[in-house]
Amino acid sequence: MSWIDVSSYDKVFLLNDLHIPHHHMLLLNQVLDLLDDTSLVIFGGDVIQADEVSTYIQRGINSLQGEMASLNQVIEAIAKSRMADIVWFPGNHEYRIIRLFNGKVTFADTVRMLLYEPQHVKTVETSYIEFDFDTGFLPIRWRYSHPKNMSRRALYLPEKIGVKHPSKNIIVGHIHLTGFKISNFVVGRSSVIHPRLLMALGGLPDEKCMPYKIFDDDTWPSWKPAFLVLNNKDKSMKLYHERDSVIHEIDLYEILNTLIKCRTFERDGLIIEY
Repeated sequence: MSWIDVSSYDKVFLLNDLHIPHHHMLLLNQVLDLLDDTSLVIFGGDVIQADEVSTYIQRGINSLQGEMASLNQVIEAIAKSRMADIVWFPGNHEYRIIRLFNGKVTFADTVRMLLYEPQHVKTVETSYIEFDFDTGFLPIRWRYSHPKNMSRRALYLPEKIGVKHPSKNIIVGHIHLTGFKISNFVVGRSSVIHPRLLMALGGLPDEKCMPYKIFDDDTWPSWKPAFLVLNNKDKSMKLYHERDSVIHEIDLYEILNTLIKCRTFERDGLIIEY
C-alpha cells in the first residue's frame, strides 16, 4: 500500500538520496540530533549506492558488503539509538539490486537481504508514498516520490508529476537539487484557484565522495542537499540544507504562508532554489 498514516508521529522526516556510503555526514548528524522516539523517517529511494552491481558506473567501486555495513550503521543509529520508525520505498539504486534477481524478488525481500535486523524497517514496493499532513493552507494529501528521470532543472520533475496529480503537494527526490514553488490548481469545474507545493528535495548525497560526480564534474549543476521535517504537533515545516559546511534551518511554513497571502500562486508561483 502506497498511502501511509503519519498522524501518530510528532515529526516526519523526508530523507532521500543518501547514497550510502557517499552520504552527507553533516546533514545526517543533524537528522540524528533532531530524531526521537516520536519520529518517523521516510526513506525516499537511493538510500544505498550499490555500485558493485551497477551497469552504469564502473569507477571508484565500493563492495556491496561494505556498503551494507555502512547502511546498517545508519539504520541502527536511527531505529535503535533514537527509537524512530522507518518506512523505505525504492529508488533506481535499490532497483540495481532487484534486477540481479530478474525481478523475482520484491523490494521487501531486498531489504531483508541488506539489513542485519530488517524488523526495524517497513517497506513500500512503489517508488512513491502518499500521506496526509494538514498545514491549513495547502492540500492535505502529499505525494513523495523518486522518479526514474533526471533533470538539470530542480522544478522540472515536480511540475511534470504535478500535472498527473493536480490536487496534491508534490515532493520529488533523485535529482540532488532543492527548490520549490507554490503552484495553482482548480478543483473540478470550479473557478476557485487553490495553492499547492511543488518541490525538489536534494536529499543527503555528498558530491565530494560520489565517484561519477568527481569524474564528471561539469555534467550536472552543483548538488543542493537538503531534508524536510514536518511537525504534526505545531504544523511547522522545516527545511535543512548545507552551505559552506554550515547547516541552515529554513522555516518553510512561514515562507509558503507568506507567498500564499501575497497570492503569488495565482501567477503560478515564485520559484525558490537553494
